[in-house]
Amino acid sequence: EQAILDLCSGGGGPVPGLRRRLADKYGLRVQACLSDYYPNVGAFAAIAAREGGAVTYVPTPVDATQVPPELPGFRTLFSCLHHFQPAQAEAILRDAWLRRRGIGIFEVTDRSLAGLAQTMMGPVSTLLLTPFVRPYRFSRLLFTYAVPIVPALFLFDGLVSNLRTYTQDELRAMTRSM
Repeated sequence: EQAILDLCSGGGGPVPGLRRRLADKYGLRVQACLSDYYPNVGAFAAIAAREGGAVTYVPTPVDATQVPPELPGFRTLFSCLHHFQPAQAEAILRDAWLRRRGIGIFEVTDRSLAGLAQTMMGPVSTLLLTPFVRPYRFSRLLFTYAVPIVPALFLFDGLVSNLRTYTQDELRAMTRSM
């Protein structure tokens, strides 16, 4: 049996679906563990219950720069490394290397013109899809159309995330001394 330790899991992320896909498509039995510095215990517990024991979680804070040695598995970070300063990102990579753990970093953002162009579609998507979001709330319509705070926040968050995403060369430079 293989193990995945998902760091910075937020509300659960793609790991439960990834685990099921690995089982269905490749016959791999994968145990997954969700963790976060600010664990969303309610969401983690709901996922763990739904996944019938194949997904567990750590209810206490886990620092991705210093993962407790008793937490095994291939480490994953989905759409979160750009939230860390360079020294912290390097510490995450170094900790995995020192503990001889594989690590996969997956970002949907990209510091490029194409990435920025894609980000510009976020507000457009928000404007188009908001009427279909349930449950219906007047405040959602108000802050999307009358006072377009929601589209502005999507745009700002997307731009900042794209601009903070590490390039492959930057990640390589962080690991050169290891």
